[in-house]
Amino acid sequence: MYVSYKDQVEFIIVYVREAHPEMLREAHPTGVVGRPKDIQQRVILATECVTKFQFTIPMVIDGMNGQVNEDYKAAPVRVAITDLEGKIVYYAGQGPRDFRLSAVERVLKRLVANQGRVPAPPEPTWGSPEKGLRCGIVFDPPAPRIDDDVVVRLQFQNVTKNSLGVILPTENLLQSMVLTDDREHRLMIRPAGSESSQSKRYQENAPRQRNQVYEIKPGDSLFYDLYGNVIPAAESSPAGNYHIQCSLTVASGTVPQLARFKNAGHRFPLWTGQVKSGATLVKVGESLAGR
Repeated sequence: MYVSYKDQVEFIIVYVREAHPEMLREAHPTGVVGRPKDIQQRVILATECVTKFQFTIPMVIDGMNGQVNEDYKAAPVRVAITDLEGKIVYYAGQGPRDFRLSAVERVLKRLVANQGRVPAPPEPTWGSPEKGLRCGIVFDPPAPRIDDDVVVRLQFQNVTKNSLGVILPTENLLQSMVLTDDREHRLMIRPAGSESSQSKRYQENAPRQRNQVYEIKPGDSLFYDLYGNVIPAAESSPAGNYHIQCSLTVASGTVPQLARFKNAGHRFPLWTGQVKSGATLVKVGESLAGR
């Protein structure tokens, strides 16, 4: 990815802190023992890192107060992308398990295509609120080909005056969504990391946590990205105009986290019920392999 975009995008590695300072013992070749005592020792370690792994991307070093690490919640590793004005346009999940390099490349392509600026994301297609929670959906890209990698971005907004606890059952949320057209043709979205995936590239996008409880404060939203690729549901699933809709159902007593949530002493209620997004249009083209 660096080689593909290095002439158009400035890459920087930020050395935030030492992951295993206990390994820096008396015999360490750098002469640094344990966690660095000052910025000079941190420079020594960063220099050894660049030399040992032959980095060609410039590296800068976080201060001893760890301000960059604190601001970006960067440790152990995280990717952030800014536009020409320094505005963050993409903030990845915490790595290494939550790296989604396909999503990073998608943002870089947009930056390059729009002279260093990412267009404002489309407004979600909203459904009606249910018990104070409403759901919106954005499909990215809006005009994929069959077999393309896609992202379904869900936005859950709290329209009440009190916090809500929301559970996202990510192991079946994406599987429950299908693309349908007016002639009842269907397309599926194969989740990233599924056993049916034909390439290891999907494993990088596997959800890190499942059925986690999220607190959504009054007026705030929870954004959740689901990664996969478009596949035919049957041999007769042609390209064309399709619609997709999300339906989230959380029923009392059916989710393992409910019992733990009740015993945790949270001051906000756990949302249960069924909420649906609006149905958003997706223009699906033929796969390149099928041409």
